[in-house]
Amino acid sequence: MLIAPDVRQRAREAQTILETLAQRSAEFAAACGMSSEAFSPLRSLAAAGGFVSVLAIGAARVKRRIAEDPPRADYVSRTYTRSRRANPELLLVSLAEAPEPIDDRAPRLIALGAELERDDAYEAAMLRAFERAAGAVQANAGYETQSRLDEVFRFRGRSSDTLSETVAVARELSERFTVAEFDISPQLRIGLSGSLDQILPDDVLAALYRSGIAISNVRRVRVGDVRPTVAQEFASALTAAATELQRYSNALAEWDPEQDARRIGDATLPIAARPVAATFEIYSDDEGRYRWRLRDRAGRVLAIAGESYETRLAARLAVQQLEQDVRDAPLLDE
Repeated sequence: MLIAPDVRQRAREAQTILETLAQRSAEFAAACGMSSEAFSPLRSLAAAGGFVSVLAIGAARVKRRIAEDPPRADYVSRTYTRSRRANPELLLVSLAEAPEPIDDRAPRLIALGAELERDDAYEAAMLRAFERAAGAVQANAGYETQSRLDEVFRFRGRSSDTLSETVAVARELSERFTVAEFDISPQLRIGLSGSLDQILPDDVLAALYRSGIAISNVRRVRVGDVRPTVAQEFASALTAAATELQRYSNALAEWDPEQDARRIGDATLPIAARPVAATFEIYSDDEGRYRWRLRDRAGRVLAIAGESYETRLAARLAVQQLEQDVRDAPLLDE
């Protein structure tokens, strides 16, 4: 395990509560879809609930990945967020084009789904960067270690901002869904089971597909017994999700990625705390160009760059290349 135990624990708890939120969202979407013939604005809530359900599953999945993956060997690669799959704007357009009125809570539900997907993307990028940083530590690649750690901190900051917005929207919605405002369809009172794509009306499914939600993802969402208290249960799941995601966000904010990454292998202390035999320095010469020099523990200069570089980054890359070259360099004793 790479990441600190308290972060892993909060991630597991966030995963569990998001899986519950996904299930309650699916049940709520099913109830709205099956009851929408009697009250047409429920169609928009059915679409929004299905949107949240699918994207909450993705957000839960990335929490499960916390600390489960090993260090990555592709540590020289930069880390990016993946392209957004779901498009909340297209879902809103589809609902606006439908003849039925839109429930005023549906756009906020869709916003919640969008925030869940953003958090999924940022956390996945944060984890990839962290795993690459760990791989760079194992390879003793100092420049890549720092570069990947910089990415970890950047993506963690974005994830923290997204989690804060997710918490705010979930709390707002939990208050607005506390009381059921419609009658559950008699068909649902006796219970039903199946995948969400078998239950939602065709026009609701079409709106979800248009927004980028894959049919395979909707099909994987299973709905069992839908109770008359489905709206209250959905509100409770929103409240619990807001609470647990706030705790998880706090744990992430206190996490020290560098310390965990540098604990890889047999190391018992962070690299910064261990005695260093020699240190590379990057400095600016009299002409404003950059060079490197190698000093021993006593501060004596052991080696200097044979050429200057236009940028600090170029000098750092030269040091990195030198570190790799000298690992396997033979000793010629003439």
